[in-house]
Amino acid sequence: FHIWVNDVVPQFDGSCKVFLRHPSDSKTYMTAEKEMLRKTYLAQRNLRPRNDGNNSKSYGAGWKNLKVDDSLSAPVFFIHPAAESLFREMYIYYLNYRERLIGSYRERYGTDHPFLFVKQTANAGEPYSIKAYKSALKRAYRRLEKRLGIPIKYGKSEGTSPHGPRHLYGQVLSEAGVAPKIIQNSLRHRSLLSQGIYTEPTFNHIKNELEKAKNLIESNGYLSLKSSEGSVLEWNNV
Repeated sequence: FHIWVNDVVPQFDGSCKVFLRHPSDSKTYMTAEKEMLRKTYLAQRNLRPRNDGNNSKSYGAGWKNLKVDDSLSAPVFFIHPAAESLFREMYIYYLNYRERLIGSYRERYGTDHPFLFVKQTANAGEPYSIKAYKSALKRAYRRLEKRLGIPIKYGKSEGTSPHGPRHLYGQVLSEAGVAPKIIQNSLRHRSLLSQGIYTEPTFNHIKNELEKAKNLIESNGYLSLKSSEGSVLEWNNV
């Protein structure tokens, strides 16, 4: 909800650079106003940064105090090149769709705004609200259920809630054996401890790991367990 149109930069090789930038204190990176702060640019359009506490519910959006660099930016790391390529393709397609909607906004206010995602129906062209996004996401899942003929569970643990993909991202990296410090920086957490909830193993992962342990024990054919009293329990596979 904070991302601006120019925070996404498609590359000619099929890749795509995406940046998360501080909602108010980062520079605009606009061609003509590169050195201007975002809060100044927005004020010229009678808007506040979306994390400003004085905003209305439909416009406001929280900021998780992500770990950013000295320029108050953080590049996005795609989990797979196919996801990066798909995002790039959808971004280019979406720009044409957005331009039609932002035209309605210009007619009403005499100016535009830099936010990438905008409303479609009522108040077309205005920055997309969190409430509208959640509603649209649930409708999309219902359409997908109907097309595929299978139920789709909605929730954080399923990776289908608005915040769910972030948890899925952390879990996938963890299960792939990526070092915790790398996961921390990929998720843009300031503390290594913050990623704990994002790398919690799923039920299926726990089940699979226990099955591997069982197979390893059985393949040894013999196991000794020593109790605290010093007695030994032994068994052989038959």
